[in-house]
Amino acid sequence: MNYRVWIVEDEPEWAMLLLKAFGHKSDGQFECFHSVNGDIGIDKIRELRPDIVILDQCLAQGEMGLNVLRFIRNDPKLRWIPVLM
Repeated sequence: MNYRVWIVEDEPEWAMLLLKAFGHKSDGQFECFHSVNGDIGIDKIRELRPDIVILDQCLAQGEMGLNVLRFIRNDPKLRWIPVLM
């Protein structure tokens, strides 16, 4: 079984670190996806329904990860998804 991980991270270095951490020696257990802002993240989370979301608390241009978290928690189809901030 593959687990889908969605990473919302605006800093390329952190995003690559997380992508590598889940991809390294996982024997294909994880499918990792990435978006650089909350708007794209919300669209893709809604579309793909990942098994977990890793969310940056402070995104670029003053955007807050907490807004993304609120959106996920207020959507009955998404609120079950664990979010790591």
